Amino acid sequence: PYYYNTVADMKVDAKLKADDMAITLGYYKENDGGAGLYKIVDDNILVEDGDSIHNLDNGLKAELIQDFSIVKYIFPKNWDTSFSGDANLIISCGKSILIDTHQSYSKDGLYEMLRDNEVNHIDYLIITHYHRDHMGNVANLINDGYVDRNTQIYLPAYCNLIENSTDYLKVIYDEVINAIENANLTYTIPEENQVLKIGNSLKLTFYNCDGNVFNTMGWTNYNECSTICMIEHNNIKSLYTGDALYQALNRALENGFIKGKINLYKIEHHGIDYNNKLINVLKALSPDYAVLPSTLRDSQWNNQSISSTLSYLQNIGTKIFAVHKNYDYIIFESNCNNISIEKGLMSSDIAKNDLPQNYYVDINTTNTIQNGTEQYPFKELAQALGEISNAQTSDSRIYLADGTYNVSQMDDANKNIPRLRNVTVSIYGNSDDNSKVIIDK
Repeated sequence: PYYYNTVADMKVDAKLKADDMAITLGYYKENDGGAGLYKIVDDNILVEDGDSIHNLDNGLKAELIQDFSIVKYIFPKNWDTSFSGDANLIISCGKSILIDTHQSYSKDGLYEMLRDNEVNHIDYLIITHYHRDHMGNVANLINDGYVDRNTQIYLPAYCNLIENSTDYLKVIYDEVINAIENANLTYTIPEENQVLKIGNSLKLTFYNCDGNVFNTMGWTNYNECSTICMIEHNNIKSLYTGDALYQALNRALENGFIKGKINLYKIEHHGIDYNNKLINVLKALSPDYAVLPSTLRDSQWNNQSISSTLSYLQNIGTKIFAVHKNYDYIIFESNCNNISIEKGLMSSDIAKNDLPQNYYVDINTTNTIQNGTEQYPFKELAQALGEISNAQTSDSRIYLADGTYNVSQMDDANKNIPRLRNVTVSIYGNSDDNSKVIIDK
């Protein structure tokens, strides 16, 4: 075969003839992870599609015979456990995609993640919705040169719902728009089912991008209006949902946007309401891997609990990872046939390790293992039940795998221990023999 550094180099080589074989060592640059094996053909029926067929300058075509491309899916390490936030990095063919930017106070951690993964420029910046834990570093990334005129910026589709409003999100919206316009940058609001292609085989499809749908359905929860991204690497599917909840995900299923199982699922860190209907969504997804991006503190808010999601995923065999438990990056890697974990520990594996005192080590409410103190041996039981210490009302609902339970806000006599109603908590064993917190009616 003939060897080329890039696809562009192959396309301009006039000496190639029909039945020749060509190998590219990269797609855009040599060794960028976009290598491929091509056969040169003279076929007028074949049409260039950017995936498997390339038109050559000499009138022939290069047909992709074997794809050697690699995609990396990177989640932050435990550089912030104080609150929520999303910052998801995808790298393929030397191009970087950043989906959301976390809180502004986590700038140092975000920049460290970029540097550690050799990213000095963001090629595609996608903001799923206007909440500070998802767009907090947009201005910082622009001011510090990670985002510039060569960056394609995609903003949420519900801009028209808030640009003339007095909603608090208008302030956040103005911050983002002003940062972009002050730097003379441009942005795109993706259309429903718009496709972004990178290299031969990486395809990102935008969904939940029709503002008319939000108006028609009367969605007032802006989490529900999050841009949903389906990332496909040949047969490998990864789903990034922002904070989209049941209604948006169910609509994606009903409209055929989500077809078949998902290999990698970025969990919505607020949890999903409508407990009985949630099962249908998760059953359709049936992910091989799932990643929880934040601590349980923000995942158990009022009647939106992550507990049911985690418990059901555990029951169907999904391998669950949690950012706040991993002290290094969680990194998955896909080739054209499968996806595997390259770095990071499952929550169940972390639970087996010898960890510091009072460290919460398992995100699954049906198998919660943790060390505590003699006075309060399960210090963070509130997290297992739904982190209600910051509840704004005197009576909050939380959803667990086996039903809905009422939990009072706090016991005024002892502000460290929640008072439970209609719940019996049975504790078996101790932290040395894999004790479990069992929740029963």
